[in-house]
Parts: sequence; structure tokens; C-alpha cells
Amino acid sequence: LQDMINDSLELVSAETKQTKLDLRSLAAKSVFSEKLLTEPVLKIATDRHLSIHFDIENQKFIGDEKILKNVIRRLTHNAVKFADANSEIEITGKTISGGLYRISIENLGPAIDEKKIQNLFKPFTLNENTLNHSVGTGLGLSICNALLKLQDSKLELLSKAGKVTATFSIGIDPDSLQN
Repeated sequence: LQDMINDSLELVSAETKQTKLDLRSLAAKSVFSEKLLTEPVLKIATDRHLSIHFDIENQKFIGDEKILKNVIRRLTHNAVKFADANSEIEITGKTISGGLYRISIENLGPAIDEKKIQNLFKPFTLNENTLNHSVGTGLGLSICNALLKLQDSKLELLSKAGKVTATFSIGIDPDSLQN
């Protein structure tokens, strides 16, 4: 119950723009690394025989470190819960066009059709038939998306041919482009 209350407060705070941002220039490899993996994520990964790999291009971008780490932790937790056993989870970060840096978390798992994906972004949505689970509050993706919107980004969830990818982009630090 306490987790649901905390998640609800975090969602409302982000959606009403009450969450305070601490935007600064950050180095991707210092933000997105194995240090983000919490004990529950590591336990699930071990129990399900999953390996987690980071492939992070070191680029500077503008963002709130605490919020971005929170988003990656939540997305990685989802990935280990819903990945096929004995598979890999790939966390990548790379520079893309338009002065953006894209972060993706990809896992092998059951395909999710587009209509169900849109429903997963609605708060408190837990479709046991979609994800074959009933663990959690149904707020994780909503929280991630609300936190990313504060940083002029959005969460995208793609599902193709047994791969599920959560991705978002943030702005590259313009000063890093001049070096």
C-alpha cells in the first residue's frame, strides 16, 4: 500500500509540474551504468537467468540526474520482470540527429499490440492478459512518461517480433558539440 501511495504522489507531482528539476550538463556514462541496478532488479535477473548489458556512448546532455536514474531504474525493473527467461536486456545510449541523445531498454519478450501499449500508459492499468503478471501498481510507465515530459521528452514503447523496447530522447549539451 505504501508503494502505491508513494507512486501516486510521484505521478501527481510530475503531472502537475510540482516536481522540481535540477537541470545540468551530465555525462551519459556517469548516469547510465551498472550502478543503477537495484538489489530487486539484480535478484529477478539472477532468478530468471537474465544478463543486462550497457552500451552507452559517452555524450553530454542536459537533464535531471535523479529523475533520469529513476526512469531507467523503473524501465529496467519492467524489462527484467517481463523478459523471456534466459535472455538479455540491452540498455543503449547514443547520439541521434536533431541534437538528441536516445536511451533504449530492449528485452526479448511477448509481443504487445499497439492498442494495449497505449493502455499501459494510463495510470493503474494492469492487464494481466497483456503482460502475464499482477505485480506492481500499474503506475510505472505513467510515472516515467510524466517525469520525462518535465524534461521535454516522452517515453515510447515499441513491440516487434518478440522484442520490446522502451526509449526516450533528451537534448545534448550544446557546449559539448563545440569541443
